[in-house]
Amino acid sequence: MYLVRSVALEDLSEADRLRRSLIAHFATPFAQNETRVEDLRTLCESPFEREMYDELTQRGYWVTPQVHVGQYRIDMVVEGHNDARLAVECDGDKYHGPDKWAGDMRREGDLRRAGNWVFWRCFASAFILRRKEMLDDLMKTLAERGIEPIGAEGAPKSVHTEQRVVCSVSRPANQADLRPAEDPISLQPLRPDVLPVTSISTSESLPQPRELLTPPAKSGAPPRRDLQPTLPIGPQYARLPFSDYMEYSGPPWNDPRGVGTSTVSEGIVRIVEVEGPVIAKRAYDIYLRGCGIRRMGHELKSTMNKALAHALRQGQLASENELTKSGLLFSVIRANGSPPIRLRTRGPRTFEEIPPSELQVVAMYLAERDGFSSGSDEHLRAMLECFDLKRLTTQVGTTLLEILEKRFPYVDEFINRIPK
Repeated sequence: MYLVRSVALEDLSEADRLRRSLIAHFATPFAQNETRVEDLRTLCESPFEREMYDELTQRGYWVTPQVHVGQYRIDMVVEGHNDARLAVECDGDKYHGPDKWAGDMRREGDLRRAGNWVFWRCFASAFILRRKEMLDDLMKTLAERGIEPIGAEGAPKSVHTEQRVVCSVSRPANQADLRPAEDPISLQPLRPDVLPVTSISTSESLPQPRELLTPPAKSGAPPRRDLQPTLPIGPQYARLPFSDYMEYSGPPWNDPRGVGTSTVSEGIVRIVEVEGPVIAKRAYDIYLRGCGIRRMGHELKSTMNKALAHALRQGQLASENELTKSGLLFSVIRANGSPPIRLRTRGPRTFEEIPPSELQVVAMYLAERDGFSSGSDEHLRAMLECFDLKRLTTQVGTTLLEILEKRFPYVDEFINRIPK
């Protein structure tokens, strides 16, 4: 389903409830699925499901447990690019006994017919006795479906909607526009302008939008006719003081479950001295991966928070609550006395691991330099392009808009020091 509109939600009055609710529905058609928990593993309902989830995520697959489809629910769905997906059902005696098999088969049949779902099922007993054989079969099935490991980076927070903004030329249409184009690359006629700005929402995945950066045309080649303007965005163009991201590559630290708080604290400090300012969760993850720990549960998170609090009390680190989330996990931490902002290329970081103050510096500079309307889709895409990020999903856009509403005094100081 597509919604084509020439008005933004904020342009409508509060009394226009019908159109406001329609636009809001297209933003989050399945609201219960839009809010993702910090650790999706907690959604798994049995030890068997958690083991299967761990096996898939450790191989880099994008997995969502307990996916609601109409009146039914699927144990977990593995997704890849181009809408490729596989439903994985974890059957066990306790949760899927013989009395449940007939219902499970009816459910699977309904979903196969209604939603083109493909299922892969595994019994807990077979998984225990022939684990490698079962996993090999699952990997083969995923490969046959064209599902490759894509990890969490770049994967959509919401798989239900995507937004497009199409800007047309401001001049009025004339008869010449209706003649076929002489571009040998495209045999499509040029279309007259219909709407000055059109926002397209869809409840299905669409092809990737064209990138804003356009490679230079070869000699003699005709100019491209893109809907999006070509913008010289990126660290090499923006004249912002970007530096390469320095990733921690020091020795691994001791398992936090077997050493004292001060030892763990020392490890966090060493990581932050290299990568700070950094989101605390990223520093925790780097520490734990060095110990061979792939997942941070509640107890480990508590241990790491205590170690960070120790470093803060000792005056070794400083922190800022830029994300306005409670607790230390998502605070921005840096070595005490170091600058609160270091503008760097994205490096190995995901979007969620970039401190909001870095994003805000880029946002303010681009808005002033290129005249973007703050918070417009063009503005948000230009921000992402500076960090070599391509997808402006609903969740990413919402996060960026929340960041733009904040004000950090050290961001203004940083901007004022940039040569005009």
